[in-house]
Amino acid sequence: MFCTNCGEKVVEPETTCPKCGTQIGKRKQEGGVSKGLLWAGYLCPIFLPFAGFLIGLVIGIILLTKGRTGHGIAQILISVTILIFILYQFYSRPMFY
Repeated sequence: MFCTNCGEKVVEPETTCPKCGTQIGKRKQEGGVSKGLLWAGYLCPIFLPFAGFLIGLVIGIILLTKGRTGHGIAQILISVTILIFILYQFYSRPMFY
């Protein structure tokens, strides 16, 4: 393996270049959150309205605790917005005609 910054050969277990100090190797995903969890948080509230609201809310809270603030807030807002829409649709129609 070679350093992407200076081209120096780096031995496999090393994580930094001995010549320039650049980080070598795979980087861990930020916050340890998979892309599948992100997608589930965005899609569940849309396709599974009541259960999806809870799933999206929980995933949003998990993302907030893992440091993914933007995604966490977005998923909570989407979940709450869809719940408000569902409740409005449910209560705005007369139950009996």
